Amino acid sequence: MKGALRANTDDNESGRCFGGTHRDRPGMRYRDGMLRRFSAWIEETAAARVALPFVSAALLIGGALMIALSLGGSPAAPAPSPTVASARADLEKALAAAQAYLGDQQVPSFEGFNPKSADGVDASLTWNRAETASEGVVTIRVAGERNLLVVSKDAMGVYCIVTNVTGGDTRGTQDAQTSAECTGGW
Repeated sequence: MKGALRANTDDNESGRCFGGTHRDRPGMRYRDGMLRRFSAWIEETAAARVALPFVSAALLIGGALMIALSLGGSPAAPAPSPTVASARADLEKALAAAQAYLGDQQVPSFEGFNPKSADGVDASLTWNRAETASEGVVTIRVAGERNLLVVSKDAMGVYCIVTNVTGGDTRGTQDAQTSAECTGGW
């Protein structure tokens, strides 16, 4: 019976007694060694359990930092230029002012929408009529019966919006002189 385990026998050559219950049996030497190793392992893990809260806190803080960076971008990333947001926001406000002007007309038309009438609708913007776009100014280029073209400029470029009396809008990124030239979107 080579290789077979023999439990609870006194004639076990290896000196191991699996399942023995008395100290006078030869297998107890093996059990005592296992008990010492198990006790040593418990003591080692007890030291690890003391460190566990600190490791857990470090992991939580690291995870929160990773989430914050993924949601908010890199702390080294430059913030968007306020002039870009400002130029586009000015054109959006100009579009709203033009639509309000259009709603006040008996016959829907942008004719008569000029810097003076635009200022009466939205005085928070600076309005003009000019050949070239100026930074911080909304330039009215075309104010016809059916279409309106407004242009504004900032440090990043020139933006334009064309709208018509039915409310369809087109956005572009050039100093458009005509409604057809305002293309490219933004």
